Amino acid sequence: MRRGIRRDEGSRSVRGQSNVIAVVLLAGLVLAGATVVVVAGSTAIDQAQGESSFATAEQSMRSLGAEIDQVSQGERSASVRLDGLRSGDAKVERSAGKMTVTIVHKSSGKTSSHTVPLGRIQYQKDQQMLTYQGGGLFERTGNGSTVVSSPEVSYRPDSEGGTLTIPLVTVTGKSVDDKVTVERTGFEEILPKLDGNPDTSSDDSVNPLERGTELRVTVQSEVYQAWGSVFEQRIGTDVDYDPSTERVSFTLDGPPTRGPPITRAAFSPRGTGTHIGKFAGTTCYRPTGGSSCTAADVYLKSANDGFANCFTIEGDLVVERLPDSGSLYGSPGCGGAVIEGQSFFGERLSRSSAYEIKGDVTFEGYTNIRDRVELLEAGGGVHFKDDVRIDGKVKKMRGVTVDGSLYFDQGSSSNELKIGDGTVIKGDLVAHGRIKVSDTVEVHGEIYTTNRKITESGGGDGLVDETGNSKPSSEIHKSHPLSQVRGEMRRDLTHMITSDRPGRVDMSAKEPATGDPAPDLTGATLDCDADGTAETCRLGAGTYKLDHLILGHGDELELDTSGGSIKIYVEGGVEVPKNAHIQVLGNNPNQVEVYVEGQGAGSDTFHMYSGSGAGGKVTTPQDKASKFWVYMDPSDEVRLKQDTSFTGVIYGPGNAPDGDGVDIYLDKQSTVKGAVVGNFEKFTNLATVKYDATLQNKYALAAGGAARGQVAYLRTSARVVSVDS
Repeated sequence: MRRGIRRDEGSRSVRGQSNVIAVVLLAGLVLAGATVVVVAGSTAIDQAQGESSFATAEQSMRSLGAEIDQVSQGERSASVRLDGLRSGDAKVERSAGKMTVTIVHKSSGKTSSHTVPLGRIQYQKDQQMLTYQGGGLFERTGNGSTVVSSPEVSYRPDSEGGTLTIPLVTVTGKSVDDKVTVERTGFEEILPKLDGNPDTSSDDSVNPLERGTELRVTVQSEVYQAWGSVFEQRIGTDVDYDPSTERVSFTLDGPPTRGPPITRAAFSPRGTGTHIGKFAGTTCYRPTGGSSCTAADVYLKSANDGFANCFTIEGDLVVERLPDSGSLYGSPGCGGAVIEGQSFFGERLSRSSAYEIKGDVTFEGYTNIRDRVELLEAGGGVHFKDDVRIDGKVKKMRGVTVDGSLYFDQGSSSNELKIGDGTVIKGDLVAHGRIKVSDTVEVHGEIYTTNRKITESGGGDGLVDETGNSKPSSEIHKSHPLSQVRGEMRRDLTHMITSDRPGRVDMSAKEPATGDPAPDLTGATLDCDADGTAETCRLGAGTYKLDHLILGHGDELELDTSGGSIKIYVEGGVEVPKNAHIQVLGNNPNQVEVYVEGQGAGSDTFHMYSGSGAGGKVTTPQDKASKFWVYMDPSDEVRLKQDTSFTGVIYGPGNAPDGDGVDIYLDKQSTVKGAVVGNFEKFTNLATVKYDATLQNKYALAAGGAARGQVAYLRTSARVVSVDS
């Protein structure tokens, strides 16, 4: 029993000691916890205060940036309180950062560059940093930099290349405190210091950028990653980063490659291999109606077999080289030949004989002939309804009527102008040389000649006035003032032979590897009539590659542009037989482009024909030719057989200014509504090119929608702003 009692007493003793220890431990824990709370709370408070301070500084930097932007656009100054910058270190660094704009001419490798210093305002507190530069606010981070507010960089794409706008703000000054003065101190034009053409003196002709150029913009800055983000997001372009030099750059191509505007009905860089046939010619129309048009112009490198019988050109006629054979001939029995616009006939390579213009031929506009020529009545009579200038030898001029004035100048006073019986000049006669008159010649106006002696021969009355009386000597003058001399053909017509020669189409650069999937496509084969019966196929917006584009008799191919433009690359040839129909759908700006390479195809690479039924045809909404473009390799051939009808543009120029283009055969009663660019091998009876006047503002190779990554116009300048406390 005692032992037990003693055990109880011992237990009470241990228990008493544990209570004391517990109290001591509890007190220690409470004290330690309080210490942790104090330390942690202090840290949290410091962190919160730091974040709040930096947020306040950021707001002040935003306000400062907004004030700088506002002042940079005007002429005033402003004072700004920046309470948020008190707790950190803020400074202006004039030499920090720069932007370089470079234009690269890809063919020559020549470049033109200009560099603009950016400067910066930098705020730093502990490890956090804000930078105002170039109109934007950026934050430095451990791994780089981010955008707080972006500079006003913008890019607007369009089919002509787009517009890039970079309005820079350059900052200068000495110091920044909680109160600063912002003042605009300068404005620097960047564009005049860039050269749009490295072969000329520097000027502001950089806009629009030339085709075949590229624009490169580079920014060197500690916050180059943030600048890169601006360019990626605002322009949508790929950006190159160089951490070793702290540079970021991007490159945009210049305006897209394109041919010249389609300003005339027919352009033949080699000329005509055969004559222009009876009742063939050009006319003009407007798809949407409205006023009439007279722009059915024809340009021919030459016209070796001449123009025969009755034809009408409702526009200008340019024959760059007069041929050694053939003639321009009109027959009164079928209405004669009429050129309603201006006419230009250039020099020949060989001058063995004079070029004949004879019969019933009417020139309604100003005419300039620059070689030896014979103008003969030949049953009708040549009629100039405006002025005519001849810079060459006139071998004969008989039965000619000039409603305006006749100017004759070969550059030599020994030259002789021979005018024959039946010629009537209702204006003045101005000749740099002698004048020889045979039979009766009527001149209503004054006569100017470097040799006042006029030789008269034959049995007629010689030189007479409008009343039939002999021309008085008082109206014959030796000197002819420049004001009385009509100059050579005005530039608005001669540019047709020099400035806008089209170039060869490079198809391979755009050709897809495979065709897009479509219900009527099997691999690269368009299958409209697998069972031999006439059917309808349809292709929607997209890019397609075909081995051949061959329709069966009665087939119809619908090209639906309601969802976008359509591009079709044809490795072989195109055939549109009798009763077959290619129909472009969708009255919208979207277009169809067909690129024909002609590999392995027959000689008729683009072939439309008829037979016992109606001829094949291509149609567009409202006969808009700009909806359908066919691009041909110059080694190929286009043949539109009898009774066929094509609406669109056939474009197949040569490789160089004098290069041969695609051979074009327009058989009798074939019709093109649009325009033709290529070599006329045939332009036979009743064949007609009806020029769509709305093509004057359309460019070859410019079909399709907006394209990113290209720029035509650069708008940039540097506004200099001083910031000082």
